[in-house]
Amino acid sequence: MIIVRLKGGLGNQMFQYATALALASKHGTELKLDLTLLEDDKKTAHLVKRDFELGNYTITASIASAEERARFNPQPSGLGARLINKVKKALSPPNLYLEPSHAFDPRVMELSDDHCIVGAFQSAQYFSSIRERVQKEFNLRSALPQKASAAEQEIKNVPASVALHIRRGDYVSNPLFSQLLGALPLSYYEKAIARIKEEVKGPLTIFVFSDDMPWCKENLKTDVPLVFMDQSKVENDAHAQLYLMRQCKAHIISNSSYSWWGAWLAQSNAVVAPKQWFANNERDGKDIIPGDWIKI
Repeated sequence: MIIVRLKGGLGNQMFQYATALALASKHGTELKLDLTLLEDDKKTAHLVKRDFELGNYTITASIASAEERARFNPQPSGLGARLINKVKKALSPPNLYLEPSHAFDPRVMELSDDHCIVGAFQSAQYFSSIRERVQKEFNLRSALPQKASAAEQEIKNVPASVALHIRRGDYVSNPLFSQLLGALPLSYYEKAIARIKEEVKGPLTIFVFSDDMPWCKENLKTDVPLVFMDQSKVENDAHAQLYLMRQCKAHIISNSSYSWWGAWLAQSNAVVAPKQWFANNERDGKDIIPGDWIKI
């Protein structure tokens, strides 16, 4: 059995799931999900509470029981509990893998069966060997909402569809995310559009996805037709919007795992991505962008 302790939003959970799926597949064993971190309701400063998002997809993993989770996360009790809690990071239980950095770690795929893994695992190198299975498991379990279904046909009816994702929201308003990631400048998107025009043949139509559509409508200027995927086009549904990104033939992504998955699951003809993923150099993001994507 392989257990993955999920954390973060939809895109992050997808990275963690896909990595654990690859490890479970290697051993021919079952995969289970530990939701402990998602269920933690402690009000930590700047922490964004996340829900379990993967139940919307045709995943084959099941939820780990309390007993199964406890095997890899023993909770001390009694008089020594406080002391043990202080040093438990240094006393990790056997068969618990804690990701040491954001860089790709080849040791993950060398782990034996009966492991719990915890980390971001933001690299396709962990799961590219089972790409078709990952794509299948991330199919939507339910039919698209009505608006999204109409938007899908609109995307399919243009000669060359480009999904452009702009992440602002908490990257601007949340001090932690602003310092760690930060919203990309308008100049990045201008350069990305110019590069996509060179890479993709046929009349382009850009479908804009964003959590700050007013900013997009005010600032995006190009001679390429723009279709803003606001609530007049698609419901405020992250899963439906990600599905629509997958239907596009080329992608311009932000420094967001959400749009990363929109591009990777689509097997895009061309993907433009930011060469600097993090706002500072404290974290290593060199392995996040696949080698065949265009970095700007």
